[in-house]
Amino acid sequence: PRQHKRKIRKYTKGAQDDFDLLEIKSALRKLQRAIEYAEDHDCDTSVEYADALLRKGIVHWRGEKDIGRCKVYMRKAIKANACIRIDRNMPP
Repeated sequence: PRQHKRKIRKYTKGAQDDFDLLEIKSALRKLQRAIEYAEDHDCDTSVEYADALLRKGIVHWRGEKDIGRCKVYMRKAIKANACIRIDRNMPP
């Protein structure tokens, strides 16, 4: 439902704001909240869910320099919804 997707986007936006302020741990917590919320409300195939997974991968990559975790979350994002947009400069 629409209100669930809106809440997922809200968590994801908050995480992006934290990441922009270099508050990495807070960004990861908010993304995890978005992911868990999506899973709890049967939104785990939505683009919003896949976007939260993708962004969590980016935070691990850019914020923690953990390319391994980044790849794990990017793969999960693609499996969740193949319509997710991945920038060509991101790792595979």
